[in-house]
Amino acid sequence: MGSRIKSLVAFGALALFGVAQPVRAEFVNGGFESATDFQGWSVIGNASVQSTDFHPSEGSQLAVLSNSSSTAPDTNPAETNQANLASFFNVSTATLAANDVFSASGVKQTFFVTLGDIPTLDLNFATNQAGYVPDIAFVTITDPNGNTIFESLAPFFASNPLGPTSPSVSDYFSQETGWVNFFFNPNQTGNWTLAFGISNGAPGDTASGLMLDNFAGATGTDTSVPLPSTAWAGIALLGGFGTMQLGRRRRAVLA
Repeated sequence: MGSRIKSLVAFGALALFGVAQPVRAEFVNGGFESATDFQGWSVIGNASVQSTDFHPSEGSQLAVLSNSSSTAPDTNPAETNQANLASFFNVSTATLAANDVFSASGVKQTFFVTLGDIPTLDLNFATNQAGYVPDIAFVTITDPNGNTIFESLAPFFASNPLGPTSPSVSDYFSQETGWVNFFFNPNQTGNWTLAFGISNGAPGDTASGLMLDNFAGATGTDTSVPLPSTAWAGIALLGGFGTMQLGRRRRAVLA
């Protein structure tokens, strides 16, 4: 489908002090194409690498996170230990509780960014619930100083109606958003960590998932298709990190 919407979350700037400029590093295994699953990544809970039957946004493989307490589609269930989740996402257990994250699965990578780089990746939210809550997809962003923010992705996915899932995905989830392009404009040079998760936000186990693919863009260039100014959907000011953008690219779901 042709509609595209871009949402912006702008974070107040942090002061940039004198920082050495080492050689720019790229994401490791950004398309999850390595022969070793999740090479270069850290994972927790129900996380697996799937192939073309899950319709990756590029290449032949993608990552799939599920909040399920079963071992499908991975061989591990979602993580239920709050201390383990807090450590993985670098947030407090109080932050998890405040966002109704009772159990979750996640993936993360730390990478070096030069000021001006624009990391980007593709996301697809899938679920068996009626909408985008109480199970939520979320991101945590940790800056070079070790400060972390937690942000629910539900408001961004919510402007893209859920549609029927494609084959193979439908074995686990009944609805999906289609691929959404995520950009992050860090406000300083250094090592940043992006972590993405899918939570079980209520007692019981309604399965929801987050698919990820095509991490790239630590090159100083925004490679997304520009959208007209009328496509900007909203701005929210939070404390600290630079600019996070979500540009939606709804794809036709295969029958």
